[in-house]
Amino acid sequence: MASAKTAPTLPSPASGGGTKTGGLRERKKQKTRESIQRTALRLFGKQGYEATTVEQIAAAAEISPSTFFNYFPAPLRKAGLPGDDRRADRRRR
Repeated sequence: MASAKTAPTLPSPASGGGTKTGGLRERKKQKTRESIQRTALRLFGKQGYEATTVEQIAAAAEISPSTFFNYFPAPLRKAGLPGDDRRADRRRR
């Protein structure tokens, strides 16, 4: 009698993909967030924070401005970068 072969099973998407680092969706979100941050830092270094627009960051990161705001909803904090203390500066004035 031949043994029956069973097809390998894949983790369900609902279970987070079965990895400790999260599912595919979460990993893709993290990669997109990191790409936006790297792009923003590069543009800030090249042309300065004040001269850099969300539209420029989005175009360089190959996303739409609405996608940018999905990842970083506070419009005054471009790319949600650590060390961006403009809000704190405003409170001191």
